[in-house]
Amino acid sequence: ARMAGRNRTEFYKLLSRHELDANDFKE
Repeated sequence: ARMAGRNRTEFYKLLSRHELDANDFKE
């Protein structure tokens, strides 16, 4: 569970860094 949480944090960080990519992915 802890590992998953850590991965999630990093995942969100990547999303924030690549906001454009995230938006494109949403579409």
